[in-house]
This record gives sequence, C-alpha cells and structure tokens, in this order.
Amino acid sequence: MKKKIILLLIVYFSLSSCGYSPIYSNQSNINFNLKINKITGDDIMNNIVNSQIKKYENISREKNIFINIKTYYLKDILSKNKKGEVTNYLIKMEIEFEKIDGENKIYTFREEIKTSSMSNKFEFNKYENTIINNFINSQLEKFILKIVS
Repeated sequence: MKKKIILLLIVYFSLSSCGYSPIYSNQSNINFNLKINKITGDDIMNNIVNSQIKKYENISREKNIFINIKTYYLKDILSKNKKGEVTNYLIKMEIEFEKIDGENKIYTFREEIKTSSMSNKFEFNKYENTIINNFINSQLEKFILKIVS
C-alpha cells in the first residue's frame, strides 16, 4: 500500500512541473470578434455552431470578422440484419466557413464516420450528438487557427 502511494506521489510531482499546457488554452493572441453573417444547413449543427462561436465574441476586441456558415449532415444506412433492423450507419458531416472580407476565403471541413447501431435508441442519439459536438469543436478550432496564422 505504501509503495503505491509513494509511486503515485512520484508520478504526480514529476508530471505536475513538466510545463505541459494545452494547445488551445491560450486565446490571448486572438484579437478579433467572430460574427455570424448568415448560417444555413442542418438545424442541430447550426445551434451547436452558434453556441460555440459565442466563445469568440468579445466586444472589447477591435477587429470584427464576419463569416457565413453552411452545415451539412447525413446519416445513411450501411447494413441491416436479417430482421430488417439497421446494424451500421454512415454519418457524413460537413461545415463550410466563408470569411467575408476583401478576399472572401472559404474553408471547408468534411468527415465521415461509420458506426454501428445500438439497441438503446436514446444512447445512440446521445452518441450521435457527441459525434456532432466533437466534429464542430475540432473544425472550429482548425478554422480559428487558419485565421490567426
């Protein structure tokens, strides 16, 4: 028992001062507001995008960047069992950010995920929402990084 505690303390102290910091934690170099000009596409994805972009809205920042957003979501059936129940799905997601300024750049992100169905539909819907949230979060971070760099 004492060996485990000592080992845990050694691991904790050696990792606590290693200088690790998350990549996306420092948003102090972002000196602009993201403003949605127009958003079209899937309603569920649009609601998530709206809530995630609010993190980047700050009145005190001097520069405003207006963007148009198009979202796309499709859940296709890949296979069924002998009873006719769906066993596998293909989920396709796409989000397009159009930066509106002098040059009007378009950034498009796509992802396809193959997933198997669950017997509990409620759990599958939660899983599906988690997939959508993770996709939007990661693609929004990529978009921000492209704008900053």
